[in-house]
Amino acid sequence: MDFQQGLQAMLPPKPVFPEPPDLQKTKGRSSVFLGLLVTLWAYKSLMLVVFQNKIIYMPSVPPFSRSEKIEDYAASCRPVVWREERIKAADGTKLALAVGEIPREMSKQDEDESKVLVHGRRRRVVVVYFQGNGASIPPRLPALASILRSLNASHTSTTYTILALSYRGFWTSSGRASEAGIKLDAAAALSWAMETFHSSTVGCEEDVRFVLWGQSLGAGVAADAAAALTNRLDTSQSIKGMKIDGLLLETPFAGKDELVPGSQGLELEACASALKLAVQRIEIKGALHNEVTMKASGKAAIVQFLRDIGDTHEEHSIA
Repeated sequence: MDFQQGLQAMLPPKPVFPEPPDLQKTKGRSSVFLGLLVTLWAYKSLMLVVFQNKIIYMPSVPPFSRSEKIEDYAASCRPVVWREERIKAADGTKLALAVGEIPREMSKQDEDESKVLVHGRRRRVVVVYFQGNGASIPPRLPALASILRSLNASHTSTTYTILALSYRGFWTSSGRASEAGIKLDAAAALSWAMETFHSSTVGCEEDVRFVLWGQSLGAGVAADAAAALTNRLDTSQSIKGMKIDGLLLETPFAGKDELVPGSQGLELEACASALKLAVQRIEIKGALHNEVTMKASGKAAIVQFLRDIGDTHEEHSIA
């Protein structure tokens, strides 16, 4: 044993002091607190995944929106007449479709047969409308009727019809809303429009043009449906030959208002230009997210867009 080891052996052992009770409690509390945070984070993440569709889609906001009826808004829609049609998606989900137009006997259509478009056929523009999130179709009908009234204000040989789709889980449609399901709903609405109004199914009595109009959430639905048709991605035989003559995106997520950053509108315009699509971006001053059709400039822009499609003698399509 060397001198240093011998010296250490002669020294008394170092005392071992137990940790103060307060310090032991603090460590225990820290472990419990950290464990609770991890548990809450994991629970929240799991709930976001499980209930994501209920969080994203709001068919029952405001309360009682699913029990509203077309008749409740009939007076404010005149002379536009709306009716409810029932259709089915590819997976069997039953959907509601509100169809509105001004009856011919109440319209100001020009009876001069020389003003029809081609081969003695009248023109019809069918607008398939995809609603935004929340609420149901009936409260939206007065604003849509106002567009139809403005289109009918000048003598024209064009008939305008709006088909407003109620997604699954919304209004009187069955099922629960989901991204995949709403895509099927859009395809079902287009299929019904094609079967009901397309020139080949109405005895070639009309020259029919189709426009997709989406508002907010519906803008994504409309754009997706147009892309599928343009790229022939849809497998439904009933709409394989469908041409889209216009795409109207009202307050899309790549837009500019109190909910959406303005830079997204420029991004969306750039994407459309890169695809060599004829695109026009119009900002409606002073309009909040759901107020475009309430503003005179917003309503005028939509009416002019639809009128241009109905009045032109040239076929134009993004298909």
